Order: sequence, then structure tokens, then C-alpha cells
Amino acid sequence: MTGNRNLDELASHVLEKAQSDPRHEIDENLLAHTEGFCELGRFIITLESKDIGSFKTPSLRDVELTAPYMHNGSIKTLIDVVRFYDNGGEANSHLDPALRRLGLTTEEMNNLVEFMRALTSDHVLKLAQTTKPQTRTPERDIRR
Repeated sequence: MTGNRNLDELASHVLEKAQSDPRHEIDENLLAHTEGFCELGRFIITLESKDIGSFKTPSLRDVELTAPYMHNGSIKTLIDVVRFYDNGGEANSHLDPALRRLGLTTEEMNNLVEFMRALTSDHVLKLAQTTKPQTRTPERDIRR
């Protein structure tokens, strides 16, 4: 993750870029996939400081099959996600005040993981276990 000062500097850079463009537009897709800038979260779209570090939360349906987790894929397992939130997230000036240390027991954390695993349908799990993973194939020359 990126420190506070760096987030604010990145946000300032994005605002300057947006203001320098006559239409006040920026390439959100490019920034969302650029190291460091992706940490700005929803701010890239809204340009509102309250949205720095805010991210859309996806559905928990079939969550056990969607690793790695978090907006940047930085957490590998569900138990590590639970530990991250149990510790109150990563401290920074843009952290939502509602996010705080939880003090969960090991049993409570394990129960949360089992609950999330229960949100995976048996049908989807079976498909995932029996389907060959996708692989990238070289692009064909379309002129042929």
C-alpha cells in the first residue's frame, strides 16, 4: 500500500492533469492500472478528496474462488483478509473512521472464513474443480 503523503501527492498530480486538459478529462482506465495511482481508488473517477482510497466492494458470492483479494490483489487468502480487517486495515489519513481493530478470536476469524466459503455454490465449485484453466494463446495474424 501507499503512504499518506504519497496518496496526497498522487491526488494533486491527477487534479493538475485534469485541470490542464481543456475538457478537464483524464484517462481513468490508464490511471486505474498504473502503479501507485490505482491506490487512489474512486478519486480517479470523482476527483473528490473524500474518495481517496475508496473502492467498490464486489459481491461475496463465490468469493473463495476469486483470490487474490483486495483492489490490487495484495492478499492471497480469505483468512489473511479477515486478519487485515481485524487489525483495522492499514492506518492512513484517508481511512474510514468506521474501520477499526475488531479484536476477533481465532475461532471467530475461522468462522468468518467458513461463512464466506459457504457463499460459493456447489455447482460453481464443482465447475471450478473440473474445468481446465484458461491459458493465453499467441495472437494469430488476422491478415492470413
